[in-house]
Amino acid sequence: MDKLGEVFFIAGEIIILMEDWMKRRDKKRTVLRFKKDDKVRLLKLRTWSLRYHVSITEILDMIVPPLLEQVRYKSYGFGMPIRVLTGKSARRILSYQIDKRYPGQENLLVWKEAEREKQLRDEKLEELEGIPLKAKVHAALVDADSVEDYMDKYTDQIMQKREMERKAVSQKWRRRKRYRGNPWL
Repeated sequence: MDKLGEVFFIAGEIIILMEDWMKRRDKKRTVLRFKKDDKVRLLKLRTWSLRYHVSITEILDMIVPPLLEQVRYKSYGFGMPIRVLTGKSARRILSYQIDKRYPGQENLLVWKEAEREKQLRDEKLEELEGIPLKAKVHAALVDADSVEDYMDKYTDQIMQKREMERKAVSQKWRRRKRYRGNPWL
């Protein structure tokens, strides 16, 4: 796929997310059609999603209601021009809403933790040469001899997982790799 095709493919995915978001909000199905320029503008939503580490639907939840109050004219389809949805005022609203919703930058902490787990999972898969291990199933409470035995087993499993993650986080070679979006820094 060429670069331009890839751009419009990503824009199509964003449009599908917007349609799903509108379906959830308005309780009716809406088909959105945009000009090529507007499709390219929609990529700002993806950029914001990568920069602020929140989903596109969450971005829409944060910026559309305040923007709808400010828009003087309503356009068909989404309710506002895409220029407004991806403009400077929308970005200011988004940064304000993110600071308000995540005061301690919890969105970054959640993203870092998920990214670390993903990298550890990928490394484990690489060590096993692509053969996935069966996930450990916690024994049911009824299978244990007593509640205390079950709690002991469960506590041991959680402590082993914590220890493994602590060791991975404390490895210095992970922090040496300086690249954008390194969750270990």
